[in-house]
Amino acid sequence: MPPRRQLSGAAEVRKSNEKRGQFKERCRQGVEIHESGFKVYPCRHCTSENKECFIMPEKYEKCNACTRRGKSCVREFHTEILRDGAMPMDILETKMKAWTDASK
Repeated sequence: MPPRRQLSGAAEVRKSNEKRGQFKERCRQGVEIHESGFKVYPCRHCTSENKECFIMPEKYEKCNACTRRGKSCVREFHTEILRDGAMPMDILETKMKAWTDASK
């Protein structure tokens, strides 16, 4: 593996400012999702942190907390329940109950 190239002082500042800008944008998006999105069954991160989980699927693919963190959003519940597409409400409720019972 070749040695890591050292950045000049100006390049380090640019990189730092770029990261800071990305973080600010993620925070802005997280707030937008929380305020304009809707509450859903929590993703893995929100479950582990005991937080509420909000999504805005028409605009962002991650929940508010995962967007702010800049990490992937693992939503097993959403994937499992929505996998079969549209279905009558009684069948959906049965699937939801089965999934929650199995995940305990």
